[in-house]
Amino acid sequence: MRHIFGALFFVGVGMLIEPQLLAKNWPALAILTVVAIVGKTVFVSLASMLIGERPDTAVKTGFAMGQVGTFSILFALAAGGDPMGALLYSLAVALKAVTSILCPLLIRASNPAADWIDHHLPLRVQSALSQYSTWLDRTRKLPQTEGIERGKAG
Repeated sequence: MRHIFGALFFVGVGMLIEPQLLAKNWPALAILTVVAIVGKTVFVSLASMLIGERPDTAVKTGFAMGQVGTFSILFALAAGGDPMGALLYSLAVALKAVTSILCPLLIRASNPAADWIDHHLPLRVQSALSQYSTWLDRTRKLPQTEGIERGKAG
């Protein structure tokens, strides 16, 4: 039953796309695709490094998350039935489709990109990330009561 609903959902979504709007506005789709993929890749990579992942792992994670989610389609549906809403909807669905197609290619490119970044990262940045990782490991290993007592004493 769940598979039938999924198929009907995507068929319904696809039927609401206006191809002539996409053909007229392909530069907007291209710009949105680049912004979405680069933005998600960079911010997910940075967030991964903030939680203590090594730079190569963080970059691979960022590349794997380059795909735009289905919620973008739902937000575009909320735009209403005016011409701008139809354009936003068509762009959102096309952006979802394009990033879904590109995501496996991004994942494949993540290893060479991570290796390149790892080899070209300045020594100061590598040292800072190493110190940050060590600091995170130490704070994670602190017993909860010791951390609470330190907070009260300070």
